[in-house]
Amino acid sequence: MLRALVVLLLLANALYFAWAQGWLGSPPRHAEREPQRLAAQVSPGAVTVLPPKRASAALQAAREASLVCVETAPLAEPELGQAEYRLAEALVAPDAVARVEATEPGRWIVFGGRYPDAGPRNAREDDLRRLGLTFERLTSPPELAPGFVLSRHDSREAAEAWLKDKTPKALRGARVLQLPGAGAGTALRVARAAPEQAEKLAAAGFRPCAAAR
Repeated sequence: MLRALVVLLLLANALYFAWAQGWLGSPPRHAEREPQRLAAQVSPGAVTVLPPKRASAALQAAREASLVCVETAPLAEPELGQAEYRLAEALVAPDAVARVEATEPGRWIVFGGRYPDAGPRNAREDDLRRLGLTFERLTSPPELAPGFVLSRHDSREAAEAWLKDKTPKALRGARVLQLPGAGAGTALRVARAAPEQAEKLAAAGFRPCAAAR
């Protein structure tokens, strides 16, 4: 009796499995659904399935938007050769690199000097150290050196703001001047660098192109 019951249960399970798989006809509609998957969807209405051509165009547009322009400062040999080596390391194709003849624009400084005599120059240097100011000795151009650069800036306004924030008495005689631009050189420019290339080149001294700064 027990053996017959076991056989009947096995047969019933086999028949149900065959029915659920559709071997004996169409299974009930609830067997075709997976409610747990539907419940796990996040914002299904925001998903749009694009035709292959539109999907390819969208991917290309996204890639174009991520490209950036980077360049070096004006360089001379051997720095120029070193920059070209860095470009090769970043897998930048040679035909993607433009050589641009350029000069580095002059920078604005807060200047203390000129002190041609050693005595006044050393006294001024002691004063700057006593005030806790950082500075650098200026050795060129001849019309300004020797003297002290108290701060460097990209614009006259920034240099004057720096000077204004300091105590006039402490910086008596300091003034804002523009240093002459660096000599002519060749800048290497990559107009369309991929983000991973731009990251590698930034570590090698490349910077955003002048138009992007």
